[in-house]
Amino acid sequence: MIRFPTELVGEELAREASVFFTEALAKLNARQFRREAGQDLPCCARCGGCSLDEGAALQDARRLLETGAGHPVSIVAYSMGKELAAGRACRPVLIDGQRLAYQVEGGEVLDPVSKFNTEESCCCGQHDNHDGPG
Repeated sequence: MIRFPTELVGEELAREASVFFTEALAKLNARQFRREAGQDLPCCARCGGCSLDEGAALQDARRLLETGAGHPVSIVAYSMGKELAAGRACRPVLIDGQRLAYQVEGGEVLDPVSKFNTEESCCCGQHDNHDGPG
């Protein structure tokens, strides 16, 4: 495991940095997903049994699924990595300058973190069978 300790001063800088970290992690995740093509990987972190943890370390897709808890950056990077691996262009964005999400080529903004704040089912319906990680 490689660790990159960071110290960012100011909320605005931290939000902007989250966009760059998300893009980097999403590209790494896309490479993982391409290498592991054919494996039955969850469509999103929530369907993978993960919980939202603002204090968690930033993790790649494999580690996120192993630990079962993810920082918003890791959660968005997981979903964005799935898009990139499928050949769809997308980029990380901040909604209202605050919440991290990603925008797909057609302009639609997708917010995977919002799945953790609602009782709504994912379009795949997988997470209905999970009560937590594992």
